[in-house]
Amino acid sequence: MTIRNLPAGIAPPAYLESLHQNGRFKDCRELYTSTQAQIPLQVQARKEQKGLRPGDSESEQPEPPREPPVEVLEGLRDAVQKHRQVLLIGKPGSGKTTALRRLVWEGVSAWASGRVDESALPVVVELRELREGTVEELVRRTLRRHKQQLSLTEIEDLLFDGRLWLLFDGVNELPSANAWAEVSRFRGDYPDTPMIFSTRSLGAGADLGIAHKLEMVPLTERQMRKFMSKRLPDDQANTLLQQLGGRLRELAETPLLLAMLCEVFEQDGPIPRSRGELFRTKFSQQYAAFKPLREQPVSEDFRRLAPELLKHLAFAMMQGDSPTEFHLQIPKDEAETLLQTYLSAHQETNAASRAREYLEDLVEHHLLQLAANPDEVEFHHQLFQEYYAAEALLLKLPTLTDDQLKCHYLNYLKWTEPLAIALALMEKEDQALKLVQLMLDTNLLLGARLVHSLGTEHNLTYMGLLETSRIPEFLEHIEQLKFLFENPKLIHQESDNWSDDKSVEEEILIDYGIDFPRLIEGLCHRDEGVRSNSAKGLSRLAKKKIPQAIKVLSAALEDPVYEIRNVAVKTLGKLRAVEMTELIRKSKHPEYHVRWAAVDIIAISRLKTEESVALLLDLCSDSEYLVSSQAAYALSEIKAVEALEHLWRLYLDSKRIYFLGAIAAIQSRCGFYNYALYQQAQALEMQSGDAEQQLSREIHMHFHDKVDVAVGNVEGNLNYQKPTVLDETLSTGQKLAKGEQERVS
Repeated sequence: MTIRNLPAGIAPPAYLESLHQNGRFKDCRELYTSTQAQIPLQVQARKEQKGLRPGDSESEQPEPPREPPVEVLEGLRDAVQKHRQVLLIGKPGSGKTTALRRLVWEGVSAWASGRVDESALPVVVELRELREGTVEELVRRTLRRHKQQLSLTEIEDLLFDGRLWLLFDGVNELPSANAWAEVSRFRGDYPDTPMIFSTRSLGAGADLGIAHKLEMVPLTERQMRKFMSKRLPDDQANTLLQQLGGRLRELAETPLLLAMLCEVFEQDGPIPRSRGELFRTKFSQQYAAFKPLREQPVSEDFRRLAPELLKHLAFAMMQGDSPTEFHLQIPKDEAETLLQTYLSAHQETNAASRAREYLEDLVEHHLLQLAANPDEVEFHHQLFQEYYAAEALLLKLPTLTDDQLKCHYLNYLKWTEPLAIALALMEKEDQALKLVQLMLDTNLLLGARLVHSLGTEHNLTYMGLLETSRIPEFLEHIEQLKFLFENPKLIHQESDNWSDDKSVEEEILIDYGIDFPRLIEGLCHRDEGVRSNSAKGLSRLAKKKIPQAIKVLSAALEDPVYEIRNVAVKTLGKLRAVEMTELIRKSKHPEYHVRWAAVDIIAISRLKTEESVALLLDLCSDSEYLVSSQAAYALSEIKAVEALEHLWRLYLDSKRIYFLGAIAAIQSRCGFYNYALYQQAQALEMQSGDAEQQLSREIHMHFHDKVDVAVGNVEGNLNYQKPTVLDETLSTGQKLAKGEQERVS
């Protein structure tokens, strides 16, 4: 299949040459095939539980049948052809990014050689770059880097025609709430454009409402052993397996970690006790193996400072534009400034020139890499940035109070992975126990998540420590919480009619004057088919904002047939056409399906008010399982952070795991665990800001008072010829202001 009438700016040979020169595509060119031969990476379609019946419990819901695993590239191609938009889910280092790049490499190679078997031109788009602007602009910038000169209008035309195949990497790396909203808008605007989105985990909102999901299939024990036997001589592979015992999976469950483990063992490194130690050992070996790529040899100072510079850089990048955000890429000049700050603070000479030189060395020796935008730098993998941030946090821990640690680190989801690594690296049990206790004090889900991430050996240690500390609440719920993390599909579930239903969008030609009376009559007909068609017709009129149609369609919310009720729910929900008083009335209806409809309208319309939150919390205690569970998940849809404490109490009383799922979903959407701690941190920040503003005003007033005095002296002195006193006063004021500001910071 070929694409005709393409813009002149699309040049596949130039695109392929750009990929050849791009170091980011090196792994997919050289390593992907061999990795596939050693470990045939696979994906499997995720089947969501549907059709929950009122009164059923979670344990009574049958596990939906799963499709057999397929080779990853074949599975992605087939899924996007059938479903247009697909979500690829996998653990960090499982091969998601490499698979997307391989798809682009193979697709562009086919185009450049004239073997065009794709209906759309593939493009990998890194979502971490969406810091501002639109997705269309980001797609254009990405193509321009690969020497494809297209205007925004041409990009939009290609998107509308479905002639670009977009592979969006890193949904979990979207830098802000605005970026999330922009991606959701883009998906809705181009439903016919083939898209694949990758994400490291499926927290609430991370699925973007994408119905079809593929998961990277975890490596089997046999695959992992086979990989090691091909990477290491037989005697070394057997020795490593014997020394690991039963810890192979928890230490290196993905291709990335497995390769690192083999490299560490090849260099006669010790067997790491945790993934944190694996990173520490691997990078220590890398520092020792530095070889100069430039004429100037690598200095011992650089060998000594490299790990400290990376810690400083990673820690700074974890501080985003808001407390819940972080940076995965930063401009090179900003990175140089950060390194210069570190060097100056540690009395290193020639800090500015050495910062520039060291940044070049960090990139040359593959500790950092140029980002897609060559004016920016990044770590090779988000996991590596999180490791160095963990090492920096370990150094900082002794200087932090318990409140500072909880408010500024433990409470934010972005620090969860670094904290897990830091916890595993702690050598003193009392220090580790104190951190675990603070985690539990922050949020029980956080504590369970981190202890679960440590693996069997550490779990046993910390469980023993917790028993001696008498924390029965944790021990009582740890198994159920672990079950939640091992089954991420329970993190977020939604009603069938929260997703797009194209049957509602069918083009039905309706003439209001002629058809409206018939539609009203048909909505009351005893035949389901007649009522269904009438509801769809009224839906078309309602979308034209015809008040009478909206009012009549509201009656269908009480129809016992799901398909008919679904038309009304989706239409009225999107139009936000149902008053709160009416929703409250329906929430008290004796029929469960009417109460369920009220829940769905709130979720679809994202209606968040004090009344809607209170209504959903009330329905969380509904006697019907379906109503109760959907009310809990609807609270996550509207990001009801104020409901967290109430949902936790409901879970403790009922032990229903969907309450935990809703809690985790809200936390994932908001970026923090504990709402009270978040408010406390915000209040402290505001107080600090107010204090700084007040100090600034005082400095300003003090400065101008001196200026006024000086000017008064000038005016009163007839012999005055040069404003030296004024100049000195201005200089003194500037020095005073600078000194006070430095003292504040």
